[in-house]
Amino acid sequence: MGKLLYLVYYLSITVGSFLALRLLWSVASGRKLRWRAFAMFIVISGLISAYYYWETSRRLDVLGEARIDYARQPGPVIGIAVAWPENQDSFVDGARRAVKELNTTSHELNMQDGSKHPYQIELKEFRYTSKNVGEVARKIAQDDTIAGVIGHPQLENALQAAATYNASNLLFLSSGVRSPLLTDYKYPTVFRLTPSDVEIADVVKGFANSYDLFNLVALSPRNDYATDTYQIYKGAMNANGEENRVDAPRLTQFVSYSPNTIFFADVITDLADNKADLVLLLGTSAADARIIEQMRRRGVNTSVICLPEMRDEVLRVMEITPENTSMDVYVISFETDIYAESADAAVTENNILDGRAYEAVKLMVAAWSQIGTVEAGPVALALRALPRWVWGNTTVDFEDNGDIKDVAIRVEKLDLSLPGKSKIVYSGEQ
Repeated sequence: MGKLLYLVYYLSITVGSFLALRLLWSVASGRKLRWRAFAMFIVISGLISAYYYWETSRRLDVLGEARIDYARQPGPVIGIAVAWPENQDSFVDGARRAVKELNTTSHELNMQDGSKHPYQIELKEFRYTSKNVGEVARKIAQDDTIAGVIGHPQLENALQAAATYNASNLLFLSSGVRSPLLTDYKYPTVFRLTPSDVEIADVVKGFANSYDLFNLVALSPRNDYATDTYQIYKGAMNANGEENRVDAPRLTQFVSYSPNTIFFADVITDLADNKADLVLLLGTSAADARIIEQMRRRGVNTSVICLPEMRDEVLRVMEITPENTSMDVYVISFETDIYAESADAAVTENNILDGRAYEAVKLMVAAWSQIGTVEAGPVALALRALPRWVWGNTTVDFEDNGDIKDVAIRVEKLDLSLPGKSKIVYSGEQ
């Protein structure tokens, strides 16, 4: 039916375009036109077009119904989709590790007829760019053997994908989005597994206070997200009226730069003149790590703290720049460190995986097994209603809107001499 509909729609558009040109030619040449026949064709073409758009608009609903039917009678292998940007491998590696561990044992679902249904997990990988994220989300939604999705670290991409996944009855665990805007829509099947910027800002304040880092400077690319994030951090620092105290952390300056900046000499000079104790780097892309590279090459001794997305790139920068013991680099973290196995099953310096993916896969499968179904609706309802879900080495609960709560946020110092290349120096209380 779908192919026939596309064919008829194509023919109607083609013939309609031809007749429209015929009308213009008749008017221009003064020839008569059969208006009644032309009007009848326009009406028929309009009805066909209306039917086409109606079928298109309800396609996700049809996919959702098909997925529910599949969830009630699933196959022996159930899919989890991982949607992540191209050229970023650690997240996908973490998901692979989780699936490998989970598939060492068989899992069971409690079917409606009272029987037990054993199943294994298949990881389906989908890489995307900012230009094709919508296409990738629709491709995932069209596969009814996929019961859940993890990934989408960028807010704009996650928002676009969330609408598709929710409409097609897919459980979506977003890993990386800190903004509550994702869950403000209150999609029933959408969850945010990352603490908010407000929670992280409170931990940064506690960390700075513990290490007597009182003069803080925010540094970011010039965009709306970074500006809003700066206001969040500024509010956290001034929450108790401590902005005028010399013995309390406070933001004294906001330094921004063009997202296309390559050389940061002027920015680094501003930081040096300000004599900052700690720089909050609010950038989230690999390009933003260049400033740390140039600070290290110039021997700047100001400490820097980065957001979680920057960890891998900052470590790479540290490896290619001269050792600078006077410049401490920290990163926010809230997931369990997961290590890949080398040939001798030992932990090496270069095989750390992304704990967010690892834990998200484990959480999703735990929910399926505990609730006894992979149907997104009942599983999502249980995640919100039931307490103490396993999350790495701890347990978490979810808010009614799908936000995660009670996640332990940490500050880690990046250190190339350690096997995992970091050590925890501060654990925030939430």
